Amino acid sequence: FEKDYLEVRGKEKRIFTIEEIRALPQVPYDYQHASEWQMRARSIDRFIQYLKGRRPEAAMIIDIGCGNGFFSNIIAPYADHVFGVDVNLRELQQAAEAFSANPKLQWYYLDIFKETTFEEAAADLITFCCSFQYFNDVEALIAKCRRLLKPGGAIHIIDTPFYPEKDLERARKATAHYYHSLGSDALAQHYFHHNWEQIKVFDPVFHYKPPAHFFSSLFRKNDSPFPWIEIRKQ
Repeated sequence: FEKDYLEVRGKEKRIFTIEEIRALPQVPYDYQHASEWQMRARSIDRFIQYLKGRRPEAAMIIDIGCGNGFFSNIIAPYADHVFGVDVNLRELQQAAEAFSANPKLQWYYLDIFKETTFEEAAADLITFCCSFQYFNDVEALIAKCRRLLKPGGAIHIIDTPFYPEKDLERARKATAHYYHSLGSDALAQHYFHHNWEQIKVFDPVFHYKPPAHFFSSLFRKNDSPFPWIEIRKQ
């Protein structure tokens, strides 16, 4: 996965320097993906406002699929500890270098399904920021996260697409076509298209839903087309 992922990110010009990582989600206005980062900035700001108002405050957050660590660093002021987890060693090394001065952050190179690092019922929050689509088995993933959460803790899925059942095949074909156009067919095998039915069984809370209609989206320029979903552990 790491090799395929980094190959695609390089072709998309999404691999950042240490200084650029520290500045994220702010990017130069002429960067080719600037509009995407404007959307991500709004999603992140919504989540920060949630953390500011959360009671009790989060003491421990596990950020799964943390990549280069920019999101982990942004949310660190609102927790005692943030543990960034990924299977991408190169980006974790960037995260460790970029945010070495932040004592609240720790980085773990591991598969969340195989980890034995974290105690059960220890985390207040688990976050997936633009990373949930790289996990195939939704039921197993949610079950694993719930074991790691304290009672009353929650999983937050931010900026990952979910599809109606009728649109799944079309979305899969579009993804395969995109990666094929980059000459990187292999990554399509690591990108999973989840439908709403897979999430509904967990009684999700929607903190943000993208507009359902085109005209509604005109009033939300540069906002995320993807939801922010919370799944709580009772």
